Amino acid sequence: MAIYYILQCRRAFLQDKRVKVFCDNENAELFLLHGSSKPHLQIIAIAIFNHYLQNDFKIEAQWLLREQNQIADQLSRFADKDGWSINHEVFKELMHFVVLIR
Repeated sequence: MAIYYILQCRRAFLQDKRVKVFCDNENAELFLLHGSSKPHLQIIAIAIFNHYLQNDFKIEAQWLLREQNQIADQLSRFADKDGWSINHEVFKELMHFVVLIR
């Protein structure tokens, strides 16, 4: 879902470009390249596929070993104590998508 949403929000910037997604999860790489046998994940894979077809960009994925991903891994564990929240309209859109894939 994170990959789908970042591609969606940056679609104007990505048009006519080649996008490389670095994954810290081998399954995420396989998912982007081949889809999934699980129906709820396949719906997301198809949404990503349709998104880059409609917005004219190429996508590829590369799995990173833990040793190659230490900085990003460390940053992902950082606790944000600034009280960030999500816009109500964005939350409604996310929930609508979650309902669609169930």
